[in-house]
Amino acid sequence: MSKLSGLRLVVFGFGVVAMFILTVTSSAQTVSTSGSGSFTNVGYSWQVDQGPGTSGFTTTFKGGVTYTLVTNQIANQTVGVSTTKATQLHEIHGNVSVTVPGSTTIGSIIIELIANNGNILSSSKLAVIGTGSQTVAVSGTFNTPISIPAGTNAFYWRWYVDNPGTQAVNMSLVMN
Repeated sequence: MSKLSGLRLVVFGFGVVAMFILTVTSSAQTVSTSGSGSFTNVGYSWQVDQGPGTSGFTTTFKGGVTYTLVTNQIANQTVGVSTTKATQLHEIHGNVSVTVPGSTTIGSIIIELIANNGNILSSSKLAVIGTGSQTVAVSGTFNTPISIPAGTNAFYWRWYVDNPGTQAVNMSLVMN
């Protein structure tokens, strides 16, 4: 082999390594999906961020709902949540909070995050009497990992509201 051929082979080898590093770096970026909308007297928004994690992708779900209810309970309002990447969930942790601003309303809600196969990943019942707020920590490990597909309706976000009045609910969960 001539010195020129050997030099071409080394340069080609460096090029292949550089392309591999660029591909791995590009696929490890965080991607996001989000949505917002409203029902009668209810506004909501959500965002899912998916990035590299120790076992697959780390998925962060953040959602907020504000209610100004003028009648009794609104039951079973469900919103589909989209993801970009399929993943396996082994654990979940984060916070759920409800706030009742400047009124004598009793804030009361059940809020859930559900996998597309029907498994409830997180469910919380929160209540606040009068003006104030309450935050509950969420933490759990799944004995059998839960598969979350990529695409529309990978999760469902569902809530039940017990009392009329104004209240704001936030959910922030990290899953991996």
